[in-house]
Amino acid sequence: MMDASLFSTLALRGAASLALTLMFVGCSGDSDTADPVELPDTDIEDVSEDTGPDAEPDLDSEPDTLAGPPNIDVSPIAIAFEDVRLGEEDSAIVTIRNTGESPLIVTRLAIEHFQLPGTTPQFRPGDGWADSFELAPNTYRDVTIRWEPTLYTGIGGRLIIGSDDPDTPEVIIPIQSTSAYAQAEAPRYVNFGSVSVGETATREITVYNRGFDPLNITALTSTGDEEFASQFSARALEPQLPAFLQRNDKIDLELSFTPTTEEIASGQLTIAANLPDGPDIIVELQGNGPAPCIRTSGDLDFGELLPGAETSEDIVLLNCSRDRSLTISELELTNDGGGVFSLPAPPTLPLVLGIAQTEAIAIDANLNVEQEALGQLTLTTNDPTQSEVVLQLRARPVDEPGE
Repeated sequence: MMDASLFSTLALRGAASLALTLMFVGCSGDSDTADPVELPDTDIEDVSEDTGPDAEPDLDSEPDTLAGPPNIDVSPIAIAFEDVRLGEEDSAIVTIRNTGESPLIVTRLAIEHFQLPGTTPQFRPGDGWADSFELAPNTYRDVTIRWEPTLYTGIGGRLIIGSDDPDTPEVIIPIQSTSAYAQAEAPRYVNFGSVSVGETATREITVYNRGFDPLNITALTSTGDEEFASQFSARALEPQLPAFLQRNDKIDLELSFTPTTEEIASGQLTIAANLPDGPDIIVELQGNGPAPCIRTSGDLDFGELLPGAETSEDIVLLNCSRDRSLTISELELTNDGGGVFSLPAPPTLPLVLGIAQTEAIAIDANLNVEQEALGQLTLTTNDPTQSEVVLQLRARPVDEPGE
């Protein structure tokens, strides 16, 4: 049997052990230690630049601004010289501007003349002239065109300006001069073609005064041998002689040919006038020639036109031979008046006209400047007396009231 004191001692030891155990458990449950901090799961962006072969452009970056192209602007758009006499001089200034954003390179500056070969050029370069030059953006250059008349007649021409403007690589400025003197415009040659003996063929011609001084026409005479003079006659239709023509006034003449034989007949019509370079206007005449023969409706004057209004007229060509075909191998607007005149439907060349056959050639006119425009239509034919036919074209703006 266990001793009572021993039992008591074991009980006390067990109680103490249990108390220590409970104390340890209690301290663990009531601890003031802070909970651990959890770091957020943050994605880190890769900012390294991709420069590989498959790299895509950065659309968010601002591209460099590129300058626009050069742009040429020229004024005036036409040049007109008037009332300058031999020994005098006049000039006009043409301003060339670069209104673009890049430098403008002017690569050509040239004058073309529409005048008889071998004559001295009347339009000449002046101040500011250079074969080529450069204009920075928003700058300009003045160039001078000089007119020094060497003939009594007015002539035409054009100024050509070439540049690196991508939209307008060439600018053409028409130039026109009007004689200060009386200047007659008349056909140089009239061919009656084939006419039977005893019959009468008539032709009408028109003489204009294209100068500033009045043109006085006082007489019409036939010159040549006696037989020729007996076959040709001429008379004024409107106005009657003597006629005093102001600038752009005209006189209509009727010429008649009544052959007495079938032989070729030729001579001249002399129109007495007050021209400064000769007293007379000479028109060559021919009838019954055994060869191709061309006759035209003559020079074409469109009269007064409203700016921008387009109109069309015909020039009629006739084979006036009674036994030969007429061939027109070339037909060209050798002067379009600075873009005023055009051929809307040029014929197929060579153009062959049979006996007494006609052909109408349409000419369009669109007056785009506030001044008179002159042009030329040139024909090349197999008529031995008129291998080259030059027809004058003319249009002028409507006069303002009070002018």
